[in-house]
Amino acid sequence: RRHPAPPPPPGARAGAAEAAGAVVPRNLAKEGGVEVPPPQTVGQTLAEIVDDSSTTGPHPAASHHRRAPWQLPWWMWRAATWHLVGMSFFALYIINSMIMTLGLFLRLDVGLPLAVCGLYSSVVFAMSVASKVAFGLALDSPRYGGASSALACVLLLLGTLMVLKVSRTDAGGFTVEPTTDHARLLVFAVVYGLGYGAVYTLVQSKAAKLFGNCPDFCELQGFLAACQYGGSFCGVLLTGKLRDYSGSYGVAFAIYPCLAVLVCVHCCLIGRAPLTMPR
Repeated sequence: RRHPAPPPPPGARAGAAEAAGAVVPRNLAKEGGVEVPPPQTVGQTLAEIVDDSSTTGPHPAASHHRRAPWQLPWWMWRAATWHLVGMSFFALYIINSMIMTLGLFLRLDVGLPLAVCGLYSSVVFAMSVASKVAFGLALDSPRYGGASSALACVLLLLGTLMVLKVSRTDAGGFTVEPTTDHARLLVFAVVYGLGYGAVYTLVQSKAAKLFGNCPDFCELQGFLAACQYGGSFCGVLLTGKLRDYSGSYGVAFAIYPCLAVLVCVHCCLIGRAPLTMPR
């Protein structure tokens, strides 16, 4: 009588599969108490690893979120998106136009030497670098993130106010014009540099914190970048036009605090806007 052959020891089939060039996956099937790997080649395993986007890929909604070419993206209908647009446009209007015209203002209106003008600009950039690093850490904090956002907007508002002075006219009214006091200009360079760096960091990080894991985020980021450059273009162009029209930077600089208030308003309203993701 022929007796059946005894079953192979545990792991024998797995060892034979590995010797044949197959890769043993973690989820092994069981057959009669023995772990048996399916025939899977190294190339197939690597392809699955590359294609697996469960941890580093897009938001889960992106797998089934599709839209027709004529349809607007879902983020166009979110109030938070337009608050980001307003904050980005007005913030970059202030930041880039002030940086571009600061040297001209100090040279033409204040009458400072070019070396001193460069010193003030260097102070602004040095403060902005320190502020970007500090606020980059603070905005990531769950405890101090909201307070850091408010402080960034306030610093920008104070910086735009420091460059202005209010003087009384002979007719009994008041006029607003840029200051020419050197001590006040130095304080302006420090405060404005801190506000510039803080708000720039806030603008660049806010969209990623709100929509970073959502589908079509790259489209949203590109749209916001276009709005930022649009604000820079309008700021530099209008500031120069107003300087030529009025003969002074007083009118152009007086617009900055108004826009800084709008940046504060949009920043506050972003947190109140409901965020609903596409289904």
